[in-house]
Amino acid sequence: MSGTGLLSIAEAVLLPPDLWDGLGAGDLDLTEANRQRTARVWLSLCAVSEGSADAGRVRREVLRDGGLTVALSLPAVEFVAWFRAAPWAEFDSTDRTGSEAWAMAALQRAWSACESMGVLASQRALLAARGSAAAAPDSL
Repeated sequence: MSGTGLLSIAEAVLLPPDLWDGLGAGDLDLTEANRQRTARVWLSLCAVSEGSADAGRVRREVLRDGGLTVALSLPAVEFVAWFRAAPWAEFDSTDRTGSEAWAMAALQRAWSACESMGVLASQRALLAARGSAAAAPDSL
């Protein structure tokens, strides 16, 4: 464990995935740059523009969800597997829209990013894939 008592992303990734759900953002040792990068990727996957009315809600979702933050730090193909198996009903967008269509679209965007990375998708996180995760977001 890191010296601050908080988990680094590398330490959190080593936890069993079922423990990630219990992690809050306050349990992770993240820099402000880490937080902003994670939020940008989640906004992109959810197809929400930075200036849109939904941007704040979507940004808050990832910034308070330690499990989602950890999963977004996995290699891209591992994130896709995690997200595919995630209970989509627990995400704010499902509750707000009454549908999981947003999640299917986010999964497609994540998969497209993996395809654009090729073999690197098994080594690089979506966080590192500049511009490959939905370059032009549409509305949620």
